[in-house]
Amino acid sequence: ALEDTARSESTEQQFKRLLCEANIHRRQNAMEKAIICFRKCLQIKPGTLSVYIYLAKALENCQRCDEAYKVLQECIFTNSENPKAFDLMIDFCMNNDRYGEAKMLVQEALKLDSDNLHLHVKRCKILFHLGEFQNVIHFSSKILAKCRGRCVALRLLYVESIMKTMNLQSWHCGSSDTHSDSVRVQSLCESLQRIIKMAPKNVRAKMLYADLLHYQGKLEEAQKILRQAIVLDASQFS
Repeated sequence: ALEDTARSESTEQQFKRLLCEANIHRRQNAMEKAIICFRKCLQIKPGTLSVYIYLAKALENCQRCDEAYKVLQECIFTNSENPKAFDLMIDFCMNNDRYGEAKMLVQEALKLDSDNLHLHVKRCKILFHLGEFQNVIHFSSKILAKCRGRCVALRLLYVESIMKTMNLQSWHCGSSDTHSDSVRVQSLCESLQRIIKMAPKNVRAKMLYADLLHYQGKLEEAQKILRQAIVLDASQFS
């Protein structure tokens, strides 16, 4: 029993040493060396989620995306009950324009953790990218009701999806200028005002608000908001 304990401690120490070496290599941007160490870590402790995260990111940094994809598939296989494993692959698919696959993965992840707001936001982002605006409106409105509208990202996706379903250009030109359209545009403006109050540095919210003001013919106000958005955008990258 003592021999088994010693062997176990030795294995644990070896794992920690390799993981430490891998992270040092990663911080020094020596990705190839980091990849070797991370792979050795998985040989010692197969299925370790954190190691899969680092290994996949290191492979992506080396432009070895096919290998990263296989690593993430293995991660899901060995961590099939953990939504974080799916989350990694979802990010990979979104970053590599594989939104159809990302859509299926986020549905599986939500089966494991249906109350995960982070996953609900991702699902709506994926659906928005795929042009499924009615689905974004449906899902985001349900989740916003549960979280009392506190999620800025979902509120923005909800508003922008409604804007996508409206022919705002025709409404602005007067070819479909109805009272109901005007009411909807005003309602969207009020929604964006509330979002901006919640997140005053949100560039996207200000850009959308400026668009709606423009469609309403409020050009001076639209230009003012647009300038604010441009200044904010520049400051975030300075």
